[in-house]
Amino acid sequence: VGIHHQLTTGEAGIGSRATFHKAPGRIDEDFRFLREVVATEQRIDDFGDDFTAKLIQVLGVLMLDRNDDVLYADRFIVVVFNGYLCFTVRTNITDSTVFFCFVQTLAQVIDEQIQPGENISDFNDALNTLHGSLSYLYDTRPTLRKTAEDRASQVSSADVDNEIETRLKKLRKENPFAGVHICPASSLDVPDEQAVRLVVLRTADTYRRKSEKSKALEAVSDILSNRGPSPRIYKNMLAFVAPDYDALSSLQTEVKRFIAWKSIMSDKDDLNLDGNQIRETQQKLDRSNQTVELRIKETYCWLLVPYIDQFEDMKTIQWEISNIGGGDESIVTKSAKKMVQGEQVITNWAPALLQMSLDDLLWKDSNDIAVKKLWEYLSTYCYLPRLANYSVLEDAIARGLASDEYFALAAAYSNNRYVDLKYNQTVFSINQSDLLVKTNVALKQIVAEKKEEPVTPINPNGGGVQPEGPSG
Repeated sequence: VGIHHQLTTGEAGIGSRATFHKAPGRIDEDFRFLREVVATEQRIDDFGDDFTAKLIQVLGVLMLDRNDDVLYADRFIVVVFNGYLCFTVRTNITDSTVFFCFVQTLAQVIDEQIQPGENISDFNDALNTLHGSLSYLYDTRPTLRKTAEDRASQVSSADVDNEIETRLKKLRKENPFAGVHICPASSLDVPDEQAVRLVVLRTADTYRRKSEKSKALEAVSDILSNRGPSPRIYKNMLAFVAPDYDALSSLQTEVKRFIAWKSIMSDKDDLNLDGNQIRETQQKLDRSNQTVELRIKETYCWLLVPYIDQFEDMKTIQWEISNIGGGDESIVTKSAKKMVQGEQVITNWAPALLQMSLDDLLWKDSNDIAVKKLWEYLSTYCYLPRLANYSVLEDAIARGLASDEYFALAAAYSNNRYVDLKYNQTVFSINQSDLLVKTNVALKQIVAEKKEEPVTPINPNGGGVQPEGPSG
């Protein structure tokens, strides 16, 4: 059994059909799936009582693609007995007479090849059954997959981006992030506040591994430097997640497929889908939905965190870029874990590390620093540790004050002395107007104040000395 298109130059076609895209000398396929049914030398042999079942089974399993070159799982097969049928073998034919032609030609073959002694009624019954089944074997409507493919090809890029953005907006903030900002259209959409925030970039702002120039780096640099027309102040409070350049196309393709299946389900009544087709559509829709969710997590895999190397260039922002792809956790959860593990954001700060930052950078030329000013520095400069929020700093100060190793705290500085100086004691509240004081400076004032205190005489009999009474 074969389907051949060996056209010579200038030949219009085979039988009643045009050549379409076929070039001279090309052939389609040489199928041999009816070997047990069709014998050699152009005669029918051993059809058996189950001829109809066998033939219908073949028709339902093997199918030609619309380009006539490959097998395709959701298309119809046109069986051609070479030398007997002359009609198109393309699968987009709409004339049902083709199938009647097939049955008639098959009857002709049987009449010509029937052997003496064979019961022709068996063959006639098979032909009648096949003829009556044509309405079930032949359907001019496109298959569900074909409909989905056609609709997917018509989905616009704007609809794809909107679907991805809608899914990303379902992400919720998690500690240590004070907020999560999805697909900001400009730097104005990202607040400039003193709390760590995660920014998830648009699909257009992609990053490619080891690429020094990418749309993602341009976008994060703009957001980090500005908030709308004004310069951004608290630059040390931001981190970013960008989509992967290479993975984005797979995500977009699957989103188009999801939108297509969704539209088919919405139009199930107009498409006159039966129960099986509706179930198939729902299965395809659910599977595509799960695939989209998985590919979003795979695509948004680049975590970009700004920093400045204090031992090199103190003015140049650099980026620590990590791959957080894979796993079932959300983009926010994976970003939070990565930043906490890498100390890119600090949720629990030791007093010793606070003192180290003070000694190395912040009060080299001063004896004290205001808590508010310290928090401003930590929120602004990317060469300093990135604290999740003010409570982290407050907790570090409180623990440090309970020790005699780190620093002291004063309410103010007036008349060359610190007011309400606290050292090596428990403190329950810390105001941003308070001053952190160097330990040696605090001890000097404490010692001086002790020397200035009047000494009360001690009564040997216990208690203070009693004042003298009038002489008697």
